[in-house]
Amino acid sequence: MFIYVYMRNILKKNLQLICLAIAGLILNNCAQKSISYNQDCDCGFYTTSGGIIANWPAETELIFQHDSYFPADLKKAFKAAGQSYGEILKDNIINIDPQELSNEPFNGNENLVKGDGINGIYWVQGEWPWKDKNPQSVAMTVVSFNGNKIVEADIFFKADYFSNKDQILTTNPQQDDEESSLFFEPDQSVFDLENSTAAQQWMYVVGIHELGHALGRNHIEDKESIMYYSVNLKKLYSPFNKNDVEIFNKAFDTHNHNH
Repeated sequence: MFIYVYMRNILKKNLQLICLAIAGLILNNCAQKSISYNQDCDCGFYTTSGGIIANWPAETELIFQHDSYFPADLKKAFKAAGQSYGEILKDNIINIDPQELSNEPFNGNENLVKGDGINGIYWVQGEWPWKDKNPQSVAMTVVSFNGNKIVEADIFFKADYFSNKDQILTTNPQQDDEESSLFFEPDQSVFDLENSTAAQQWMYVVGIHELGHALGRNHIEDKESIMYYSVNLKKLYSPFNKNDVEIFNKAFDTHNHNH
């Protein structure tokens, strides 16, 4: 984990020191950023310095909006990724607004969209803004907090990576052991998993991972979890394992437990 601290002194009548700490994690398929929050807690969630789990206010409905440059076929895959959380969470808190954001192409400055009150999904064309800090990443989730509550999540996808994966996969990934995973099949009217392109399949599994960050999940050491540092296509048919369910029980009402 890298910690980046930006400091600025403002001298007027009184001397004030404002510190902004931004943490980023490197992984094969994803990077995450948060502000002044612990990402190493073994509880599976971001926590405050006092150990309190940081999550969304109660009964929050997470409504995400794509920018207008996001490919239509990958929108379907991302929507299916959001639907997958209905397998665990009792409340359908993740929804996609069909109305697109009327923005210019993302110019690499996350601060222009962070704090705008919109949970945006951005298709990053051209140079990847995090190529130096996180050269292996193909997606980035930026989570904003107010106290111990999450107030906004923006997800960025590296266009070049997904655009270069347009072939149909010829073999189905092996499903995980039934004892350790939960099977989920997306709504076939929205997303045909069997006949999807490699780009759609990668968008699906990476999307589930990124939405985990948007819900407050951090990375964990369990290689069979969707929130491991990297993801693979073995998660197509069983994105969540029992450990994921137990972790979600700590902060959400799930089908297996009343929080």
